[in-house]
Amino acid sequence: MTGHNGSANGSLQDNLLTFLHSREWDSIEERDAAAAAFMNRHNQQRVDDFCGLSPDQMTAFLFQPFDSPDMVSFPERLDEEPPPDIPIVLLLETLIQQIGPEGIRLTGTGNFNLRLCNEALERYYAAYTSGGDIDIPWQRVRTEEDFGALNRLHLTLKLGGLLRKRHGKAYWTRKAQALIDSGTQALLPPVFTTYARRLNWGYSDGFEELPFIQHSFLFPLYLVQRFGDQWQSDDFFAGHYLRAFPRLANQVEATWRSPDKILASALRVRVFDRMAWLFGLVETRSVKSEDSLLDHSQYRKGPLLGKLVQFHV
Repeated sequence: MTGHNGSANGSLQDNLLTFLHSREWDSIEERDAAAAAFMNRHNQQRVDDFCGLSPDQMTAFLFQPFDSPDMVSFPERLDEEPPPDIPIVLLLETLIQQIGPEGIRLTGTGNFNLRLCNEALERYYAAYTSGGDIDIPWQRVRTEEDFGALNRLHLTLKLGGLLRKRHGKAYWTRKAQALIDSGTQALLPPVFTTYARRLNWGYSDGFEELPFIQHSFLFPLYLVQRFGDQWQSDDFFAGHYLRAFPRLANQVEATWRSPDKILASALRVRVFDRMAWLFGLVETRSVKSEDSLLDHSQYRKGPLLGKLVQFHV
């Protein structure tokens, strides 16, 4: 992340060269050590476009999100049971009730059967007439893939070694059953970390691949932690995100919308709706737009931000 911003006197490279030419060095080793110290000081300075993070901190967010405990931590167990109206909790509780010791019959393609899918959907609709998950389907589904949130949870449980298939049925693994016996407060953290680390959030969303959006998921959550005590618009969060990563727009081909608009939509769908809202890290609502026929989404801190994900910066 070095070199994101230059100072008022020029680019980082220019500043470094000016510093190195400002005196005589006794040896190449002394010069190189001074250059390294200069860069280290730069990388520890807070950057406005990073909303107060330093380049070193942003680098940790991007490349070591689960291995930077001084900045962010992910408890292995919640201190208390999560609220039952968190979308992912509602779905997990439905699966726990439906998948008993005898397992539950899967379809020929390995999906959950339609009775389970539609029962989960009925509970989902009763709790959320609208919400952040953009692919809440119609009143009944014809296949598990029609119910995106349930489908992604199913994939996550398999990726995390929590659900296994045997003789056409799905069963909880021993690992999963031990967590279930300890309560949802024990089950939810490993589900989240698997969802964040291994599931492709862009699966079937219609956008370009743009893996960096998922790669950088901690920064939008940090923005919610910092600014989310009050409702903020999706444009507010997208604006901060795009200022931090302006070159990301170069990876997007403009259509009838600009690259920035496409990125803002992909950020909302993948990070805010498919992850943060689903896991109770944000709350969301739709508001009428004064300058557009489309509604806008607003977000604020959810009940599990600070519990499931804990920032220390």
